[in-house]
Amino acid sequence: MISLCKPTLTGFFLVLFSLSATISWSQEKGEFSMTPKKKEFPVDKVKEAIWPMLTSIRDNADDSAFASLTKQMYTLQLEYGNQKSELLNSLATIIKESEAEVYASKVGGVISIKRKKVDPNTYDEVGEMPHMGGCDDMPDEEQKACRTQKLLMNIYSDMKYPAEARKMGHEGMVVVRFIVDQMGAVTFPEIVRSVPGGCDDEVIRVVNNLKFVPGKMDGKPVKVVYHLPVKFKLE
Repeated sequence: MISLCKPTLTGFFLVLFSLSATISWSQEKGEFSMTPKKKEFPVDKVKEAIWPMLTSIRDNADDSAFASLTKQMYTLQLEYGNQKSELLNSLATIIKESEAEVYASKVGGVISIKRKKVDPNTYDEVGEMPHMGGCDDMPDEEQKACRTQKLLMNIYSDMKYPAEARKMGHEGMVVVRFIVDQMGAVTFPEIVRSVPGGCDDEVIRVVNNLKFVPGKMDGKPVKVVYHLPVKFKLE
């Protein structure tokens, strides 16, 4: 999981990719900390799994097939004005199971796993994932870190904590699912987990402003499914 924390006077938000770790910002210590989670999701004929022990089956466990997850380690350095912070051992995770969609709906410590029909022309894993441009002439690992950093910066620089949500004290995680098409445009954004007070609308607004370099399969641009969890937290 990659996460970004934007400190403000009255609150901050975290942008998280997948669910393999949680990275949080401490204003008191002036640093990030990361708490890793389990790396397997039950996806086949399994309705629910205990959070964060995702290998524990809770309901209808007649088939214990698990989707494997690929983890990639990044070291990122992000700059906030005059303050520099390092994100060490950050994780980017790709869910390889194409027939299952994980809705990150943590309710009472439970994550629901739902099967979903997949457009045969849309992929959730490709040779080259959609990314922000401008990091081409770099070694592979540096390129991955650069692309991730650019995406994070595009998101956090545009995101605003909704006034109504702040006033009412609303916190939580919004999860948005969308498709990056062959031209790199965001299409069909939909909220799969909601937070009241205007948080859903703010996430949709920011996502619609993103412009990707399209994902590629066998060298050809293709449509790619993208999940973006955004955590809103007041301080």
